[in-house]
Amino acid sequence: MNKLESDILNRLLHEPFTNKRALADVLRDSLEIVNHELENLMNEGYIDKSIHLTDKALSEFEQKNHNVLLSWLQGLVCEWCPSIPKCLKGL
Repeated sequence: MNKLESDILNRLLHEPFTNKRALADVLRDSLEIVNHELENLMNEGYIDKSIHLTDKALSEFEQKNHNVLLSWLQGLVCEWCPSIPKCLKGL
């Protein structure tokens, strides 16, 4: 997944769009490029034809957020107690 595809998915997660031109304006990219990336995301199963996120996209966001949170916690707790990250490895 490239950066623009990731930006599109993040934008759609926070604010649903049904108008491709409005989405292109917010992303500050051309409509042609955004249309191409939307087509790629549809083919990969991340969005449907109405430009809404699919379950696949939502589950990947949840997994990514879980991994980011876990990394942050491990970095944070190691300063408090070196034994805590050992407990977090099973999460």
